[in-house]
Amino acid sequence: MKKRNIFKLFCLCAYIVCAVVLIVEASMDGKTSSNQSSSLGGTIANIFNDLEGDQTKAVPPTSLKITNKISEAYVGDKYEIVTETLPAEATYKSVIFTSSNDKVAKVSKSGEITFLSEGNVTVSIYNKDYTSLKDSMIINVKNVLAENISSTITDANLEDGKYTLFIGNQYTINTQFTPSNTTFKDLEYELDNTKYISVDNKGVITPKVYSAGAITNITIKHGELINTIPVTVEYKNIVSLDDITVNDIEVYVTETKSLSVTYSPSNATLKDYTVTTANSKIASVSSNKIKGVKEGSTTATVTSKYYSHISKTINVTVIKQPDLESFSVSVPSVLTIGSTYQLRINNVLPKFANTSTITYSSDNASIVSVNNSGKLTAVALGSTNIIVNGTSYPIQVVDKLDKVTTGFDISINEKYSEGLNLYTNTSYTINKDANSIALISTWYPSTPSV
Repeated sequence: MKKRNIFKLFCLCAYIVCAVVLIVEASMDGKTSSNQSSSLGGTIANIFNDLEGDQTKAVPPTSLKITNKISEAYVGDKYEIVTETLPAEATYKSVIFTSSNDKVAKVSKSGEITFLSEGNVTVSIYNKDYTSLKDSMIINVKNVLAENISSTITDANLEDGKYTLFIGNQYTINTQFTPSNTTFKDLEYELDNTKYISVDNKGVITPKVYSAGAITNITIKHGELINTIPVTVEYKNIVSLDDITVNDIEVYVTETKSLSVTYSPSNATLKDYTVTTANSKIASVSSNKIKGVKEGSTTATVTSKYYSHISKTINVTVIKQPDLESFSVSVPSVLTIGSTYQLRINNVLPKFANTSTITYSSDNASIVSVNNSGKLTAVALGSTNIIVNGTSYPIQVVDKLDKVTTGFDISINEKYSEGLNLYTNTSYTINKDANSIALISTWYPSTPSV
C-alpha cells in the first residue's frame, strides 16, 4: 500500500513537470520544439516503464535452512555455512549469522565460522526481513590432541645420530607436532647431565663445557609423548695442544697449592689435565691441587686430559709448618645455659703456621667447659674466664629468655558454630583437641615459650 502511494505521488510530480515543459516548448521554434518533444516523450516513457516493472509483486520466503550442518569441529578449523532460502524466487534472501559463544566460535557476516576454543556452541541463521525464518546447529568443538612429536636442533650438525654443538653459540629445539594443528603445544625439557649444556623453558640450548665426546640426552616431553635428542659439545675452532711445562712445587703440611702449568701454544683450546701423586701419604690431590699431608718428598704427574701422550712429572716437597707467631680469636661474652659454641682461630701468622699448639682451658669448668679443639659448653649459671694460649676472655652464662605470650586470637570450633550453651561451675577445653569449643588461631609472639 505504501509503495502504491509513492507511485501516485511520483506520477503527479511527473505530470506537473511535463506540463511545464510543454509550456516552455510552445515558445520555441518548430524544429527545436519537435526534437525536445521526442526526447521528453522517450524519457517519460522509460520512467513509466521502469516504474511499471518495480510494481512486480514481491515473493516472500517460506523457509530457511543450513544445508551443510555439522555436529563437531576442532579448535583452529574454519567452516563456511551454506544456506538455502525457499522458494528460489523469493524476493528477500538476506541472512544474518550468530554464535551463542564468541569465545568458542565466531561467525563472520558472510557465514564463515572460526573455532577458537573447546566447548559447545550454537550457530544460528535467520532471515533479515522475516526473522521467524531461522535454523541452527549445535557444534561440539574439540581440542586437537597431539599424536606424535618430532624434534630437531636448528643450525646444528646431525651426524651418527647425535648433534654437535659449539661453545659460544646458542641453539633452539624445533618440535613438530602431528597433527600440525594440535591445539596446545606446551613442552618440557629435561637433561640427563647438566654439566655440558643448559636448556631454558623455550627450548634454547646454551653449550657450557667441552664434553670430549660425552653425550648429553635432551628429553622433550608433551604429556605422555616423549622425544630424545643426543648432543655433544665441542669448541668451535680447536687449537691443538703440543706440550706443557710444569714447575716443581713446595708446600707446607696442611697447605693446598695450585700447580704452575704453561701451555704450548698458549692459545691451545683443550687445556684440562689430571694430577696424581706417587705417595698420597706425603702429598694428596684435591681438585688438581697439591695438599701437604706430612713432611717428605714425592712426585706428581700431570697428564693432558685430551692428549694422553702429553705428560710431565714434577718433584713435590712437603715441609714442616712454621711456628705460630700470632693469631686472633673471638670469644662470646654471653652464652645461654645448655648452649655450645665453637671458637675459631683467625688471622694466623705466619700463614699455614701450626695451630695445634693453641691450648684452651676454663677457670671454672662447672660453669663453662672447653675441649681441646675449642668447643665451649655452657653448663651452669654464673661467670668465668676462658683461657686461650694464656689470654683470658670473660664469659657469662645466663638462663634462657622466655617468650611470654602477649596475646592470642580465638576462633570458635566449627563443630559449635551454630550455637553452644555454657553452664556455670563447668570447665570447658580450649585448644586441646577436636572437641574444644574454641581454638587459639594465632599467638603473639608466634612461638611463645610461656
